[in-house]
Amino acid sequence: MAPTLNATTGDQLWNAPTGPVDSGRPAVANGTVYVGTEDCCPSGAAGVFAFDAATGSPIWQTPTPIEVAAPLAVANGVVYAGATDFNIYAFDPMAGDVLWTYPTGGYVSSPIVVDGRVYVGSFDNKVYAFGLP
Repeated sequence: MAPTLNATTGDQLWNAPTGPVDSGRPAVANGTVYVGTEDCCPSGAAGVFAFDAATGSPIWQTPTPIEVAAPLAVANGVVYAGATDFNIYAFDPMAGDVLWTYPTGGYVSSPIVVDGRVYVGSFDNKVYAFGLP
């Protein structure tokens, strides 16, 4: 993961080890930084990380069966991610547990949240919408 910089001075605040970050854009909510990776774990599995935004201390790391390439979204106490296994994942932001997955027929875009819904596009030529909890 790229280092976190002070926006005024450019000084590095912290950095934390991850696997390769394909999307390059973490999600930040409630003092936590969430990022998906191509490879995060000794097993070589991909996954999602959570770090304390102020200190960079790891909070949790959850392996996924394949890379989480698109940027993540956070809304209503859930972290949403699209993975290259054509699934949409929902994670518990506190513990990293997978709450649910939903299969699509193709690679998925970065989830976005608007007006109480999570939207994800897919290479199966469909857009998926999910209500927030």
